[in-house]
Amino acid sequence: MSKNMHPLDESLLPWIGKTTKALDHFITEMFASCGIQLTKAQFILLRVLAKHEGIKQNDLASFASREKTTLARLLTTMEKKNLVYRKGSDTDKRTNLVFISPQGKEELDKAIPALVESLQLIQSGITKKELSITLGVLQRIRKNINADEFSNPCKH
Repeated sequence: MSKNMHPLDESLLPWIGKTTKALDHFITEMFASCGIQLTKAQFILLRVLAKHEGIKQNDLASFASREKTTLARLLTTMEKKNLVYRKGSDTDKRTNLVFISPQGKEELDKAIPALVESLQLIQSGITKKELSITLGVLQRIRKNINADEFSNPCKH
């Protein structure tokens, strides 16, 4: 590390954050230019619902890595757009089950090919080896921050 550089300036953290923001903006713009009426968050939920139709709302929050209140607001917005619908469970009246609507499925079916095509642009110039290394590093970071033996540096 050079003398004048702060340790944070030479870490992955700011680059992961900047890249995430840039990708969010890129995906939003790409969806809009393709006439797809979804946000990235809505797309993610529709993908989960396509695989786990009728999932409990609380389980969906875990799958989508969302706070329960944030998810509830997002689902309300998506219901207004007729992308999803909620139905009370027959076995537990306190539980809502979430389903993808036909319109939600249609939007998802339009979004997937557009996103796959965009991946070619996003990953252009990146070799298979570089991609493999990057994925490995990102997986290791996720493991490090979720590991049971993670030690909070503020609790010493």
